[in-house]
Amino acid sequence: MEPSSGDSLATLPTLGAPPTRGARWWSHLYGGEHTNMTNITERGLGIGFGVMGGLLIALAGLLGLLVGAFDLATGRAAGALDAGSTAIVLFVIGGLALFFAYLGHGPWQDRSTVSGVLLIVVALLGWAVLGFADNVLALVGTLFVFLAGLLFLVGPTRSQVQRAWPA
Repeated sequence: MEPSSGDSLATLPTLGAPPTRGARWWSHLYGGEHTNMTNITERGLGIGFGVMGGLLIALAGLLGLLVGAFDLATGRAAGALDAGSTAIVLFVIGGLALFFAYLGHGPWQDRSTVSGVLLIVVALLGWAVLGFADNVLALVGTLFVFLAGLLFLVGPTRSQVQRAWPA
């Protein structure tokens, strides 16, 4: 609406202040629709958490291998053997986590319950083998893998509940 010569500024409609960056991210507070995470499914989050956890566990294995090489270079053969064997176990657990997260994304899309249970088993196996205080990076990775398994189980559980008790 263009102001004419007879309009005063008091009668023009006010639009308010322009939205700030925070208003774009939190648009539901200002009357808009909050759509930041509406297209992310539980399985998508599970895949992300599974891949992130598997990569963290593999990274912990790589760091363990470097520590083992340093121990071997300084003449501590027992420490090098311990770090090397832990690194191999970490590589295997990280590889299993990555493999089952991939299966939940690709070939087993319709079997997310199986992928979820297997990811939880891999996380529990990682906790049992590694202990609870040896390698913080690997423990964070196994936590992500455990959460990925739970997220894979949310969708089938929700559909079973909806079938059991229709609204």
